[in-house]
Order: sequence, then C-alpha cells, then structure tokens
Amino acid sequence: MITADCLAYYKNWFRNYVEEYRHGDEEFVGNIDLKIVHTERVRLEIIPLGKSLGISDDDLRTAELAALLHDIGRFEQYKKYRTYSDIKSESHAAMGLEILESNSVLLGLDDETRSIIDTSVGWHSAVFLPEEKSPKEIFFLKMLRDADKIDILRVVTENYQRPEVRNPAIDLDLPDDPSVSDIVYEDLNAERLVRIENCRSVNDFKLLQIGWVYDINFPHTFGIIKERDYFRRVFDSLPDDPRIFSIRKKIMKRVEHESSGMN
Repeated sequence: MITADCLAYYKNWFRNYVEEYRHGDEEFVGNIDLKIVHTERVRLEIIPLGKSLGISDDDLRTAELAALLHDIGRFEQYKKYRTYSDIKSESHAAMGLEILESNSVLLGLDDETRSIIDTSVGWHSAVFLPEEKSPKEIFFLKMLRDADKIDILRVVTENYQRPEVRNPAIDLDLPDDPSVSDIVYEDLNAERLVRIENCRSVNDFKLLQIGWVYDINFPHTFGIIKERDYFRRVFDSLPDDPRIFSIRKKIMKRVEHESSGMN
C-alpha cells in the first residue's frame, strides 16, 4: 500500500536524486531536464488513465510511484554515455533497477508493491510484455507503458515540428535522412511492432512510434492520442511516400475505432 505521505516521500527523494545531475554545460542540463519533465508528465498522465479504469486511491498512488521511478536510469545513462540510446549505451531500464537496488529505494515497501514497481521499471520499455509476472503486475505495467507513450508522443511531435532546433538526443542520435528501411515498413504494414535495432534513420524511428498503435492497452490512451492528434502530426513530418500513405490510412482508422470506447 502506498499512502499519500509515502508518495510525498518518494517525490522528494526523486527531486533530490535528479538535482545531483543538473550540473554541466547547457546541452547536458537541458537533456537532463527533458527527462525530469517527462517523468512528471508521465506521472500526471497516469492519474486520469487510472481513474478511467476505476482503480482505488491506493492503487492510483502505486501507479504514480511507478511513473515517478520508471526512467530513473536515464539520468545516469546520459551522464555516463551522453546518449539516450540503449543500443549505443546500455539498457536504461536495467540501470534503473540497479539504482533502486543499490540505493535501497524500495526497501520500506511491502513485497507486492515492490514487485509491481520492479516490474514496471524493468519492463516499461521492452518490446513485449513479460510472461512470468502476475496479472496485477502486468496491469500496472500496461498502465505505465500507455502513460509513457502518451508523453513520448508529446516530446517527439514537438521536436518534429521545430526542425530548425531539433534535438538529436530525442531522436536517439539517428541520422535525419529521407530513407525508410524496408524491414521497418514491412513490420508496420504487417501490424508488427518495429524494433529499435532495425531503425536506421529518424524516419524509421517515427514509424516505430506510429507502430505503438499495436501496443496500446486502454481506450483512454487512444482517446488522448486522437484528441491531441499525435499520429497525424508524426505522419505529417514524414516524406511523401506511397508506402507511408497506405499505412497512414490503416493507422488512423484504428485510432478512430479504438478511441470510441474512451470513458
């Protein structure tokens, strides 16, 4: 169980932890702040999502804590490697679990809550859900993955709409060329999730994000994506290509259909 006081304690711990990383050149601090803001936005996004699912106040605070800690590995990752690319560095999720363990961050929590947080942190960025976890752990993980995607889409669409000040860290330092890899197109056209290791350009990375339409778990999330027009904005930043146009029609139709169940 996560009480209001317990959640307040972890918010304060998080603020103190990340403040230690807010030192360096302007680019470094800016990209650290990017993840601090993202963390807070994911925490805020998970609240209405949880309410739409009718979860208890205790469970809602657990979901908030999962959101608060989900990217805790990002700060050490960027300090150590100056990139947010797991491929060019190491898994930020694994780094997050190591940080929580080495700092005994979850020590005061009951076993069930600690398992929920560990599962959420460790699997939030995985391509597929784990098979060996409990239904409750999977439920909280699905909420976190949806809330995370909502805010990542905010971050990337803002980045794509300002090409003159595009931040390479957001694009995982991929080259910004007009190409679209065949394997990325083929996966998306077959309604399969695009793997980050197959992305060779920013355009591939954009299609990976669009492919999240096949990894969204709740009508509320579809409704937010439709309301904020995220996928259209990503599509509008892609080159004119008949393959992309055919995918666009399919994706937008799915968003329209799935969002009809939003509370």
